[in-house]
Amino acid sequence: MQLYRSKTTELTSNLVTLTVKTNPPLPMPHALSWSDGLPYSTQFGDVYFSIDSGLDESRHVFHQHNNLAARWQALPNQGQFIIGETGFGTGLNFLAAVELWLHTAPESARLYYLTVEKYPLGKIELKQALALWPALSELSQELIAAYPDQLETEIYPLNLFGGRVQLLLTIDDATAGFNQQLHRQHPDFITPKTRVDAWFLDGFAPSKNADMWSQALFDTLAQLSHKDTTFSTYTCAGNVRRGLTHAGFMVAKQKGFGRKREMLSGYFCPQTTAEAKTPKASAPMSNQDKATPWQAFKLNPAGRHACVIGAGIAGCHTARALAESGWQVTVIEANAAPARMASGNAQGIVYAKLSPKRHPQGRFNITSLNYAQASYRAFWREQPEYGAACGVLQLAAKDETAEQQSASAATLPTSLAHLVTAQQASTLAGFELTHGGLHLPNAGWLNPPALCTWLLQHPSITVVFNTKVEKFALIADARWRIISPDNTEMPCFEADLVVLCCAEQAKHFPQTQHLPLKTIRGQITQLPATETSKKLKKVVTQEGYLAPTFAGSHCVGATFNLKLNDPAARDEDHETNLGFLAHLSNFYGRDLPAVSTLQGRVGFRCTSPDYLPLVGPVARETEMASAYALLAKNAKRVIASAHHYWPNLLVNLAHGSRGLAYTPICAQYIAALANKLPVPIRQDLCEALNPARFLIRDIARGKR
Repeated sequence: MQLYRSKTTELTSNLVTLTVKTNPPLPMPHALSWSDGLPYSTQFGDVYFSIDSGLDESRHVFHQHNNLAARWQALPNQGQFIIGETGFGTGLNFLAAVELWLHTAPESARLYYLTVEKYPLGKIELKQALALWPALSELSQELIAAYPDQLETEIYPLNLFGGRVQLLLTIDDATAGFNQQLHRQHPDFITPKTRVDAWFLDGFAPSKNADMWSQALFDTLAQLSHKDTTFSTYTCAGNVRRGLTHAGFMVAKQKGFGRKREMLSGYFCPQTTAEAKTPKASAPMSNQDKATPWQAFKLNPAGRHACVIGAGIAGCHTARALAESGWQVTVIEANAAPARMASGNAQGIVYAKLSPKRHPQGRFNITSLNYAQASYRAFWREQPEYGAACGVLQLAAKDETAEQQSASAATLPTSLAHLVTAQQASTLAGFELTHGGLHLPNAGWLNPPALCTWLLQHPSITVVFNTKVEKFALIADARWRIISPDNTEMPCFEADLVVLCCAEQAKHFPQTQHLPLKTIRGQITQLPATETSKKLKKVVTQEGYLAPTFAGSHCVGATFNLKLNDPAARDEDHETNLGFLAHLSNFYGRDLPAVSTLQGRVGFRCTSPDYLPLVGPVARETEMASAYALLAKNAKRVIASAHHYWPNLLVNLAHGSRGLAYTPICAQYIAALANKLPVPIRQDLCEALNPARFLIRDIARGKR
């Protein structure tokens, strides 16, 4: 595996310049060896667990002293519980907690397990370590199957055990990792994105790993706690006891497990009943680290009824994510069925452009593709006639493309992407190909209308078709009244949360008209299948794409017409699409049909100036421009003002041609914001997706 040094990189597009810190592939130190049949950390000179008592110790220390069984039995239907853990290690604590959760919590409740690990085990090492616990083998198999093949400094959200558990595996130093769940741009606006219900303070002993057991960590844990948060830890070291007490925890000594005489447990005791006033960090930010906190926002919905506007791919994923996290969701769609606009092609491709560089775009593409492939497994399994994880071949028809693909493959696990020669690609595809390229073995295609219909099949989702939203207005308790004069049965109704997923139509609402959305016309061609062409086994992409047969034809496309608004299919665009077939020899088996006889479909992709989606809160344009006007004189000025956003209003927009890859993780991010759950992406990616990023840029350039 090729490794890169972390460095600061300038990312420049025609409209946006950002200075970001790249996140390279994390070096994988050989931290694990084996001593007397036990996994042993050479990094810290200690075993990960005792083979005689490791599982029982986990139950004693973490289950019993956080009173988990009773707390979980008392959860309501669709309740949620958040565990925070320092040190994932072999995953033993996680699996022990899952075992208890599945036996005690209501079936509709969800466990969120937020864990941070600086030195993660590889998949082979994890499997070897967990094999020592045959009683957990069934649970272990599911964890190992979902465990990433390569771990970088990112957050990996893994949905497990029928959706009843989400593991958020954060690869980082403990303090830095948990800081990803805080708004930290300015010391006066350090606010939590989530609140943890119980802490598992694990990791190697303070005498062996003193860096982790720091006051900065304890203060971060306090900032992520509430008045009912508990903790427990196997250690009774004095610096741990004093550090937790200083951070605001009530600490008590308890009888330890086995030969360990004492351990610690307790609960968080905030100094004020206003939980939003979290304690300040013991190590204050330096002036260099302070920044204008324009990203900081709060969602405080009065109830649990959400309105999602738009039933395309983004809207349907968002509705499903909210419904699965306990919301009643009403989806309003202007058309007679889901996926009638840009999402309505017969075949969509699940893939993303991969980069060797770990700038936000490259990292988001890897993160979203990994999550999307895992998300669609259930659909592909249940609806095999509407798609398949058949693999995608990204051909390198240009020298610079081949160089970039080679560099990308060097940084990625082969399960995500690997290089193939023209001969290897031909064997995989079932036809002779003129070029090699990247093979994405777990990517594929699906039918977006069928996917959207499948996503909407949830008892907490109601869909209202043939209804165009005219406007929505803020009313009491920061709720929204949605006005839809097209529907005489429901001219208006109220919701606690509104999420706009209606692509460029969001420009029609006063609250979002400032968003820099643009459309790009695309046309696909439906090419009738032949007995020969039906042998195609893979999706093939280069400038366009060709998918295996579906419903008697192949989807070929799609064009990019930047300044064309014609909604009708054009013969010249069919010719452009068919030109892609030059990459395949003997594909069709007979003369191609006349262009004038072909069927096609035109859609208008919604994109942003930097081609990343807009996901998150909506800024109050005038208010934010006024608050941050001085940025026009000094773009690096620190202005202590925040929360200039519309209450309980979110967007999930501008996915361009990567909607199938981008929308699953974006929908999970929306659900995390709505529920105050651990966010599934790092803070700098949250910034890269924040819809206000363009407004802040314009303010700094004096355009507002």
